[in-house]
Amino acid sequence: AADARRLVHHLHEHAEHEERFIHPLLREAAPELALRVEAQHVALDAALAETVTAESLDGARIYRALTGFVALYFPHLEIEEQEAMPAIWHRCDDGDLMDRVLRPFIAARAREDMADDLRLQIGSVSPREERQLIGALLT
Repeated sequence: AADARRLVHHLHEHAEHEERFIHPLLREAAPELALRVEAQHVALDAALAETVTAESLDGARIYRALTGFVALYFPHLEIEEQEAMPAIWHRCDDGDLMDRVLRPFIAARAREDMADDLRLQIGSVSPREERQLIGALLT
């Protein structure tokens, strides 16, 4: 249950920060797509709420709640990565993204949460992205 709580906490915070920092750019770049992504976030929030409810119950209930969430989450990630992010990259250069997303995001995060983020992400980014992340943390 403790692992499920950490996962739910991370996913909830990820969604909140995405809505705060990424969605405004997506609304500028692709308003109709932004509406679709935001509607998916509502469904994902409901699925996360079910996971939180299941935490106090047995392992099988937690498992079913998490798999229900994952069934919604993976297709959502595909839309974000294949449609939303390319629309944003088409409209914004690296400097825009650093100024409007990464630096404000870092400033809004607690240091402990940033450390958890880095542990989860550092192995999945390119060397260039890794340098940008670390550079943004140091500035």
